Amino acid sequence: MFAVARSPITADLVTPEGVAALAALGEVDVLVNNLGGVIPESMGAAGFLAIDDDAWQRTYELNLFATVRVTRALLPGLLARRGVVVTVSSIGARAAFPPVDHGTAKAALNNLTKALSEEFAPSGLRALTVTPGPTRTAN
Repeated sequence: MFAVARSPITADLVTPEGVAALAALGEVDVLVNNLGGVIPESMGAAGFLAIDDDAWQRTYELNLFATVRVTRALLPGLLARRGVVVTVSSIGARAAFPPVDHGTAKAALNNLTKALSEEFAPSGLRALTVTPGPTRTAN
């Protein structure tokens, strides 16, 4: 049986408050972590030395910590329902494409998902990563 949220919510998942608003909707059977991207400062960076601490922090907030917070908030219900966590990563997690901050954050996502699988598979949770390659976009 499938259930659908009755009404959409708007939440900034980079903040703990946004994650709490999402988690307040209740338990889920499947969590798809598909939040991420390259921040503008990193996209235009000339390389590793051109990416400052603030850009690294913002990249990790968007590409890793939001997923950590959402997964942690929904994990008790997912465990109770023997659910699934699907995390969308990037080929940049396995190959050193610029910008470096984005790729390292995606590599951390891959490791996080593997760790979830190792720890919680005995409890019935399935955790997997989808790793798409390059896509053509307008910008």
